[in-house]
Amino acid sequence: MMYIDGRENDLSGYGDEIASRVFETGASNYRYQFVGYENFRTLIKEALARPRLIFSGDAMTALVDSQGVAGLLSAFSGSEYESRKKEMAAFFADLRSADRFDGEFFDTVAVRARQCSYLNPPVSPRFYYLFAISVADRCRSTGLGQKLMSIVMDKAIETNHRGIHLDVLADNPAVKYYEKLGFAVAAEITVPAALEQGVPPHLRMIKVF
Repeated sequence: MMYIDGRENDLSGYGDEIASRVFETGASNYRYQFVGYENFRTLIKEALARPRLIFSGDAMTALVDSQGVAGLLSAFSGSEYESRKKEMAAFFADLRSADRFDGEFFDTVAVRARQCSYLNPPVSPRFYYLFAISVADRCRSTGLGQKLMSIVMDKAIETNHRGIHLDVLADNPAVKYYEKLGFAVAAEITVPAALEQGVPPHLRMIKVF
């Protein structure tokens, strides 16, 4: 198993697999906000090489085996959270200028972004933020998920953060796993328009060291 740190290595060559790993952490939400998986996949592949975005490769660690990306971790300091979200606006403006999608797509995403803008509350700069953690089906029940979680916990402790924030859909089986690790639900947030389209409530979970 090879660990690839996106801060030091270009992960673009794994774009399709990384998009799949991230998408499965919140499929119904991403499908709604980005109007389907194919659009989401294109966005992730475009974002990987661009720094300081929510979806940037510089926040990711990929675990790669002979078959591809076995596991993926995306996490960063809470002090970067708002700036990474703001950079997404410039990213979308550049995509529009480059005609990467049609105008209807951007209009729809803009409406849904406003609808969902409060789903992810602010993160204290004193906490680390776990954006995504995912393990390929072939590697489930191998302890790989625990290895990834250990990486983010170690990073948070080494950089003197007080704990970790994460967001997860309420119907995700990972909720119980996070609770076993000491995470507690701090907020449950629902967007009516998204709920009508099958997107369950979002949970903000927090672990304090």
